[in-house]
Amino acid sequence: MGLLALLCTAFDQASKAVVRAMLLPGQSVPLVTGVLNLTRVNNTGVAFSLFNRHPSWMLILTVILFGVFLIFGLKSLSENPAGNHRQETIGFGLVLGGAAGNILDRLLQGRVTDFIDVTCIHYPVFNLADSFICIGVALLVWHGFRRESAGNGNS
Repeated sequence: MGLLALLCTAFDQASKAVVRAMLLPGQSVPLVTGVLNLTRVNNTGVAFSLFNRHPSWMLILTVILFGVFLIFGLKSLSENPAGNHRQETIGFGLVLGGAAGNILDRLLQGRVTDFIDVTCIHYPVFNLADSFICIGVALLVWHGFRRESAGNGNS
């Protein structure tokens, strides 16, 4: 869990550093015309730029959520030292790594750098940390459903 979180954080921060070095805020470069752009957006809010007028509250909220996920992840690992729940371990690692990447942005930049712009579906611009968090949460939910199903004898 810890190594995966560190790798995700490092990869996220490296990708954002490259984007900040290559593009000005608001600048966009098509990668696949009509499908995917590299677009630099500075986001002081959370997902989809919600609450962007309260960046200090967003930092506090993300640090609290990071702590909650860290506690649950450590609790899960201590209850299952044999590692039988790989999806859960990977899920917590992805969530923690993504959250750490965005927290570092908030601390060091005062905002989160977003750059993945899926233009074919008009989706809000996001970053690798956001992707890690979403995939991690999906794995945790999937693992929870599987565990619940197994607990009911429906596996």
